[in-house]
Amino acid sequence: TARVDVYAVPLGEDAKVRLAMLASQLRAAGVRVDVAYGDRSLQGAMKGADRSGASIALVAGDRDLEAGTVGVKTLATGEQVDIAV
Repeated sequence: TARVDVYAVPLGEDAKVRLAMLASQLRAAGVRVDVAYGDRSLQGAMKGADRSGASIALVAGDRDLEAGTVGVKTLATGEQVDIAV
């Protein structure tokens, strides 16, 4: 079984705060979430997502969140869609 279900990748300071809040909401709903804290590149953070065992990565930068969206990436296929948050 996976250690986490969802791996959140914030790209920017505001994104760290917003994805941490989203992670708390998901955890309250029983979803196992890990957040990539630290200033890693997107590539480094995605490697962390792969190593975490998560099936989904949430990817958001400050501009994405200003637009009200978060990228939801299926790690097995690499497909990504944007959803409203």
